Amino acid sequence: MQSTKMSSVYKFINYKEYLEVCLADISKRGQKSALADALCCQSSYISRILNGDAHFSPEQASLAAKFFELDPDEANFFLLLVLKARSGSTALTEILNNQIGKIHEDRLKMKNRLVLEETVGRPAHDTYYSAWYYTAIHMALRIPDLKTSDSISKYLKLSPKIVDEVLTFFVKNNIAKKNESGFELLVAVNHLDDESPLKKSHHRNWRLKTIEDMGGAENRSVHYSSVASLSKSDARVIKEIFLDAIEKSRASIKESPDETLICYACDVFELSNEF
Repeated sequence: MQSTKMSSVYKFINYKEYLEVCLADISKRGQKSALADALCCQSSYISRILNGDAHFSPEQASLAAKFFELDPDEANFFLLLVLKARSGSTALTEILNNQIGKIHEDRLKMKNRLVLEETVGRPAHDTYYSAWYYTAIHMALRIPDLKTSDSISKYLKLSPKIVDEVLTFFVKNNIAKKNESGFELLVAVNHLDDESPLKKSHHRNWRLKTIEDMGGAENRSVHYSSVASLSKSDARVIKEIFLDAIEKSRASIKESPDETLICYACDVFELSNEF
């Protein structure tokens, strides 16, 4: 069976809008008929749901979730959207809105969406996150051509003294070890917990490096900043889009050979701090 999984269901607050997006995929003709078969109903009933006041029953919602290949969490969210649309009382709608809001809030926390490993020992964190070049040199050691102090110094345009100090720190804290050909990583990656007090320092280091990059004579980078007014529901959608992009980027990076270093940073926030 060809995959029917489409846009993230978490981007929607109306299950019918999610259905429309999934069923409108021109690469998968006959989606509406296939969905009707899965739900043991007529295609005309699917049309009534999309264009009228009819709704899926909870049982049909569970079958639709299976048809669209939603995982258990996604299926639960889809069912909440259906129950909310079917709700006949303000009290029930409020309960369902609170549950939906809690899911949206939890999904904005990176630790709930990504598998993150914190592998650099905590005693080393204060130093490791004190400057951008600790992370940069750490990741540089993954590249076969960047195994020596001299090669890293030239690649990152850092003084040999700084690179030597960082590499000595890595050896002392079991992040890397020295061998005949240079340095070898013992800790492949590192991530800070969302609650870490050093998170601001880490973000600040790389935002300052971003500003430095903007002043480069040969700028082949991507930099974009904007301020926009939009609905609160669409603001959540925008965040979901960026979080999806981060997940997809990390998946691509995981499978990619180590040849060069990039910095990718993302900020989406509401100016009123009510997001």
